[in-house]
Amino acid sequence: MLTFPVNLFQDKSALELGELPPLPIQQKIASILSAYDDLIENNMKRIKLLEEAAQHLYREWFVNFRFPGWEAVRMVDGLPEGWEKSKVSEVFKVIKGRKPSTEFEEWMPGRKPFLLVDVLERKTQRFTEDDSMPECFEGEIVMLMDGSRSGIVFRAIDGLLGSTVGLFRVKNEKVGPSYSFHFFKYRETEIRSKNTGAAIPHANKSYIMDMDFNIPAKEIVEHFENVVGNFHKQIETLHKQNQRLKEGRDLLLPRLMSGALEV
Repeated sequence: MLTFPVNLFQDKSALELGELPPLPIQQKIASILSAYDDLIENNMKRIKLLEEAAQHLYREWFVNFRFPGWEAVRMVDGLPEGWEKSKVSEVFKVIKGRKPSTEFEEWMPGRKPFLLVDVLERKTQRFTEDDSMPECFEGEIVMLMDGSRSGIVFRAIDGLLGSTVGLFRVKNEKVGPSYSFHFFKYRETEIRSKNTGAAIPHANKSYIMDMDFNIPAKEIVEHFENVVGNFHKQIETLHKQNQRLKEGRDLLLPRLMSGALEV
């Protein structure tokens, strides 16, 4: 699917160009751009497969209790022996984001990304020079706390927390980031069903913090972190590849259209 359809070439103002090249040249340019889009689309398919594999593994190990070696483990009070019962409030602290005092669409030295839903979904980039905002790091758990999509969970990138986002920071060393993320992702529909507010929905922090949270045996958590952590590294690499492809494609279009590069 082309991100730059041929009919975009008819909008000269969008490209800030004068005379457009002949139609055969426009078609060749569209073909070049479609190669970028094909690579981006292929990466998105790979990301989806990795995400589905990680979530499937979480369900098998921590919902169905069919983790490696499960046959030899006794069930005690509804959990495999060696596991602990806890609450979200005992394992995480919530840090709410806020609105930055400055906002930019382009990076420059001294600017950091700040996270809102469109940034977390890799649709755009936003930056700020406001160092007083709460900071988060790649792989931490962030949730939309305000708006129609409240309760949706993401893995963070390095940056600062925007006003509609909350960070669930692990404060218990017995659980890892991948296990924690997939706990929230598995419960995402339930979390969203408990949103409060009519005009502007909000994630129900009280309900979330009171949710039961199982802490598996150490060796199971470490095994899951090794396997799924590798999935997440691949996902992040593919996202970064897509960002570079989009930037390269966007830089290439005006140069092709102006004739600075021959087709």
